[in-house]
Amino acid sequence: MEKKTRNLLIGLGAFVALIVIALIVFNMYKPQSQPATAAETEIAAEETATADEQTAEDVADDEQADDDQNADDIKNIVIEVKDSEGNVTSYEVTTDAEFLRQAMDEAEGLTYDGSDSEYGMMVEVVNGEQAIYSEDNAYWAFYVNGEYGNYGIDSQPVTDGDTYSIVYEAAN
Repeated sequence: MEKKTRNLLIGLGAFVALIVIALIVFNMYKPQSQPATAAETEIAAEETATADEQTAEDVADDEQADDDQNADDIKNIVIEVKDSEGNVTSYEVTTDAEFLRQAMDEAEGLTYDGSDSEYGMMVEVVNGEQAIYSEDNAYWAFYVNGEYGNYGIDSQPVTDGDTYSIVYEAAN
């Protein structure tokens, strides 16, 4: 038993020695952080001073660039509503809206209501006229440039020059 204990102690000592050697080697070869040289410190100070000295003209140029970006986002569209009698009301809208629902909110005189779901708003009333399929056997259809819309008003992208039609359609 004494031999087993002695071998165990030797093995444990060897294991501890290997760990100590590994730590020494790691510390010798780990990346060292180096202090900045005087030249690097001076360059950093100059860059900070230059950034702090931005002129009013530079600020104005930045604001103009933002305005130009916003001007690119402006779209001129037409929203048409065709009611159950076939009467069409047109709304010319200048907007920066990304989706049709936002543009409809901006159309002066256009009113709509509906129910929200996980898929977006289901339009049920436009300009005071109801079209709920389960009650009226009719619905509001949405068209983009004469083609049946593939998206609801919450996800229909708005593109400059397009015409969006909201049409009362009765089921046969």
